[in-house]
Amino acid sequence: MTFPPFRPYTIKSLAQCLINSAGTLSFGGSQGVLIANELLDALPVHQVVMRAGGLREVYVDACDDRLITREGPLSTPALAGYLNRLGVVLEAGWRVEINLRALDWIHDVAGRLERGFVILVDYGHEARELYSPSHASGTLTTFSRHTMAGPETSPDTPSWLAQPGEQDITCHVDFTSIRAAAEAEGLTTLGFLDQTYFLLALANLSNLSNLSNRSNLSSLKNRLALKTLLMPGGLGSTHKVMIFGKGVGTPALLGCSYKMRVT
Repeated sequence: MTFPPFRPYTIKSLAQCLINSAGTLSFGGSQGVLIANELLDALPVHQVVMRAGGLREVYVDACDDRLITREGPLSTPALAGYLNRLGVVLEAGWRVEINLRALDWIHDVAGRLERGFVILVDYGHEARELYSPSHASGTLTTFSRHTMAGPETSPDTPSWLAQPGEQDITCHVDFTSIRAAAEAEGLTTLGFLDQTYFLLALANLSNLSNLSNRSNLSSLKNRLALKTLLMPGGLGSTHKVMIFGKGVGTPALLGCSYKMRVT
């Protein structure tokens, strides 16, 4: 894509075009680029657990002056259907999260976007990894003052029930289901890769030359921030980038040009 030269009123004009946060999308028939950074992982999810008698859903209840979890029947057959579509077979005791709201969101976006791109940046995995022994306790995680807790080690008192309203709760995204839902609505998958390799592909060494000035404090902060985003095993690997297009063909995207993709 090409962009017009910078003009003094550009930022003001863009600000007037921004859509306020809302429960539903308010645009339609649009052309452009939609970027969702750590959006899907923050949507409400269902947590289910496999028991000897079958799949059960985990609910939040109140007992005296505290919140607790309790198990009950599935709130919707869509939960079992979700796992069946993926061919996922849970072992007894495994608990996983299912994000039906994320599928609704990508359906909505695909229907409203006339031509352009959708870029998702989020915690997550392909379904085969997300619903596997390595995540058999689920991925519900809390963040408070740069401190992370979870997934829960004690199902009776999970960390995500502590300090309600005072910490962020996140859940890893099932990118397999997101891709399937997007493609079913007419979007084309153009790329899926670790954030590390997306940023490395975009990096222009001439633009990063200022970061080499070690005597500059702001430069040091920038280098440390960039390292955090790029480091494999950290945010560089846990964050994935998925790119969709609609009505744009299959262009060669700079951000997808790095040889390594997903680790």
